[in-house]
Amino acid sequence: MGKGQRVREADTREPSQSQRKASIFYQTELGVSIGRCEETIKAALLPPNLCYMFSMPSPTPVIEIRRIAYTVNDEPVEYHRQLCITDKYHYAPMPEA
Repeated sequence: MGKGQRVREADTREPSQSQRKASIFYQTELGVSIGRCEETIKAALLPPNLCYMFSMPSPTPVIEIRRIAYTVNDEPVEYHRQLCITDKYHYAPMPEA
């Protein structure tokens, strides 16, 4: 696998618990049905302005999570970006309920 390539899972995989919660929120609160989500996770560096804001050394390694949620008509309705500092925590998918 080359640099920058993403690992893709089959479209038939079960949605994660966070994706199900987001889907329920969009359906009940906004009347929008989520058809699918694309999510990527990668190692990154916290931007210098955020290092300064949070009194972190620069550069600080983080895990970057990005997700785009699409309606059943394949229209993007959510863009989510999360930066996780990894010195005390790590990313782990929630177990299926």
